[in-house]
Amino acid sequence: MLNIWDNGHEWVPQMHAAAMMRGFPAQRVGHDSLLKPGTMFFIPNQFPAERLVRDVRTALALRDVTDDLVWIQDRDQLLMYEDKLAQAAEFWYWMPYTKVSYSLDAAIAAVDTFGGPIVSKSAYGSASHNVRLLHTRGDAIREAELAFGLGIPTRRGPGPDVFQRDYVLWQNFIPHEFTYRVTIVGTKFHVYKRFNYDDRPMACPSKVKQTEPVAMSETIESLLDFSARFFKAIGTKWCAIDVLAEPTGALHRWRVLETSLAWARGNDPSGNACFYGTQRSLNTQFDLLIDELERAPW
Repeated sequence: MLNIWDNGHEWVPQMHAAAMMRGFPAQRVGHDSLLKPGTMFFIPNQFPAERLVRDVRTALALRDVTDDLVWIQDRDQLLMYEDKLAQAAEFWYWMPYTKVSYSLDAAIAAVDTFGGPIVSKSAYGSASHNVRLLHTRGDAIREAELAFGLGIPTRRGPGPDVFQRDYVLWQNFIPHEFTYRVTIVGTKFHVYKRFNYDDRPMACPSKVKQTEPVAMSETIESLLDFSARFFKAIGTKWCAIDVLAEPTGALHRWRVLETSLAWARGNDPSGNACFYGTQRSLNTQFDLLIDELERAPW
């Protein structure tokens, strides 16, 4: 049985319709529903902040009382969705050199540990919102003084502006023209390129620049090997990651920038591109999920 938590996310009716079309037993459930043993599909809403917090709290409370359910969203991904501070604390080993500072003195001391430009991130923000490139030591010092003073104006997404205060999250900058987005559903992988904004070297959403599907190659085989090890290490079978390669000559030294539970679909070219070795695309990801559930226990 597939239990689908009915929290108003647009993927809920799509997941339910895919199951019904396949004759796979499924039900949409809520707080007053009887959960049946099997699998729980729970995708938290990304915006607004209050709704995300509510969904994550609900999911964690449900997990504490549902021992007979296998969850598609693992606990850590629910906790860290849209929280780059939590991701940095958990995944620092897989990331470019990353430093989080919680005082002005610590931030100033951290500046000189970077060998070049610094990528500065707020804890929240999608589509590279609240991501800044600090070109010089002076840029970093000024940002640190602002973060531990008046605060850095940020925009998380739909809703009012907020401020980043009392921390800085800095990463080593890897020059790039695009970022690889790797998605896993069960045992299957999908890769596409996310291109940068015209005016800054950060990945933009597909509505700004269409993404590009990626054919299999030695480079992609290396990327998939890295991604498989990462997904196994963090214990997830439903996730997307943004990945870059540090320049190391002929070898690829892959680095994870962040994780996500949302990815491009719709009319974007990558939406119709298939997961490797399947006839399923991002637009038919729920059919792929049913395939995976029928093939073996999640």
